[in-house]
Amino acid sequence: MTTNPSESRSPRSVRSSSSHQQGQQGRRAALAAYFGSVLEYYDYFIYASASALVFGTVFFSAAGDLALLVSLASFGVAYVARFFGALLWGHFGDKFSRKRVLVLTLVMMGSATLIIGALPSYEQIGVAAPILLVVMRLVQGVSAAGETAGAVSLVVESSDSSRKAFNASWIQSGNLTGFILANLVFVPVAMLPDDQLMSWGWRIPFLFSGLLIVLGYVIRRGLDEPEEFLEAKAHQPAKQVSPLWVLFRDHKGALLTVAAMALFQGTHTMVTVFGLAYATKVVGLPSSSILWMLVAVTAVSLLTVPLGGWLSDRVGCKPVFIYGAVFSIPAFAVYLWSFNTHNMVVIYVAAIAVYALVYSVGNGSTMAFFAGQFDVGVRYGGLAVGMQIAGLLFGFIPSIAIGLIDGTPGNWVYAVSVQATLCVIALIGCAFARTTKPGRVPEVEAAKVSAAR
Repeated sequence: MTTNPSESRSPRSVRSSSSHQQGQQGRRAALAAYFGSVLEYYDYFIYASASALVFGTVFFSAAGDLALLVSLASFGVAYVARFFGALLWGHFGDKFSRKRVLVLTLVMMGSATLIIGALPSYEQIGVAAPILLVVMRLVQGVSAAGETAGAVSLVVESSDSSRKAFNASWIQSGNLTGFILANLVFVPVAMLPDDQLMSWGWRIPFLFSGLLIVLGYVIRRGLDEPEEFLEAKAHQPAKQVSPLWVLFRDHKGALLTVAAMALFQGTHTMVTVFGLAYATKVVGLPSSSILWMLVAVTAVSLLTVPLGGWLSDRVGCKPVFIYGAVFSIPAFAVYLWSFNTHNMVVIYVAAIAVYALVYSVGNGSTMAFFAGQFDVGVRYGGLAVGMQIAGLLFGFIPSIAIGLIDGTPGNWVYAVSVQATLCVIALIGCAFARTTKPGRVPEVEAAKVSAAR
């Protein structure tokens, strides 16, 4: 009598094989999401650098003394578009596919970046130039609204319960790598003579995005839909209402909680975009020195973000998040003070403290923590909408902080009060958040699915 090997396997070996397979799937999803985030946020961050250093002259020169303020505001308009993009991608991502939406958002972002690199200046075509720039920035915003939410949903749903936060933290590491890549391309360009920088030099980082679109498309096409998502879809009623309707009807508290906590991520914008503008345009430090500093600090954060994810899988997301939000306030104050010393050693130490050792560790918890607030059927939309509600607020934070400082270096304390407000609201949201163990959420959802059968 012949025995089928698959029938002779013990339950323990089956579980071990299933766990190994899920571990591989989680790693593949994390790797693909990481590289996708690198490519997506390279495009996003080169705009941030250009808005602080170039676009005030190239596109908004007619604004006179307000050119920098208006240029930074053009960076912020994407956050308005991101909210509407969150509704769009949240609906399709929860109803149809995580993977296909992520491919589409990548292509949209890259195409908009290429067009920006080819736009004529204000001197060449007048007011049409800033209008076209803002339109492309809005397209970038719509695209970015679906990037992180989709990547987080895919990674969390593909990973086993002991590695959800760690795997999801690599999405944030991908964002940071995109930031480093953007600056490595932009820093040499920023060192060009002003006439070359303002005429053609600034276009190079944007046109370089064409190569990244192709690579990103190939990587994302190889993704698989998470089994957890497919199982949830299989048990949906035949006449399913819109996932967004369910989200706004049954998950309003989770939306507000995530929106409040996501304000903590405005720390990144304050350290990088506002910090760059304050250091160069208000204090008068060389732009190349500050850009290299931001690259170095972000490189250190590539180690501390996964550390925050690793800690979250062991002690829970909430304690790690609280650490980041609480200590970001005094650390940011020291960071701004350091610029006024004009001592690059002091500036580097302060920047590493606020961004790498405090913010990035706390940020390593955020993706799994936010995902844990929603069930599978509304997770993509919940993450997208919740984070973009916060983005509507902190997207304009750099221009608000610059306006409060009013060109006076000694007024940096006003910017600290803005940063403190973001973190305090995030801590209030954290107090209402459910479960600090991201692995528990899928177990609860699995029980719901089983009960529905």
